[in-house]
Amino acid sequence: MTDSDAIVQRLLEEKNRNHHLWVNQQLTMPRRSGAGGFSLLNPFGGYAGKDPEGAETVREDALALFESGGDSSVELLRAVVSDDMICLVMIERAMVRFKGRNELQPWVLRVTQVYQRDGDEWRSVHRHADPLIERQSLDSVLAMMGSQPVET
Repeated sequence: MTDSDAIVQRLLEEKNRNHHLWVNQQLTMPRRSGAGGFSLLNPFGGYAGKDPEGAETVREDALALFESGGDSSVELLRAVVSDDMICLVMIERAMVRFKGRNELQPWVLRVTQVYQRDGDEWRSVHRHADPLIERQSLDSVLAMMGSQPVET
């Protein structure tokens, strides 16, 4: 196993732990800091920018929707590794009970997470997650966007 394989494996194990904690509303994360900021694009809409407070608000609002979870897993589809950056492309799966809902339901997201080297550590600097696992028709995508047909 190469050093980069070991780093990816460690990040993936951390991702699995955090994913399970997230869907069970038990994840507490340190505030992000640094000049580069953190961009967060979550399934409910998101924030991308340099203001750590904005990303925190988006994350806390999303976390508040979760009540409890069951089985969860993270499947690595691809890892791209350089000296200073790692990009993980994954599918996150879980059974989740959302607040105000009685039944557990599948929660499956495609996720891209980018890490940047910060000394000896790898710091998450970007996360994009959405439920578009299955192919979508143009009409379905336009409906999600709230698009109205334009008459010509």
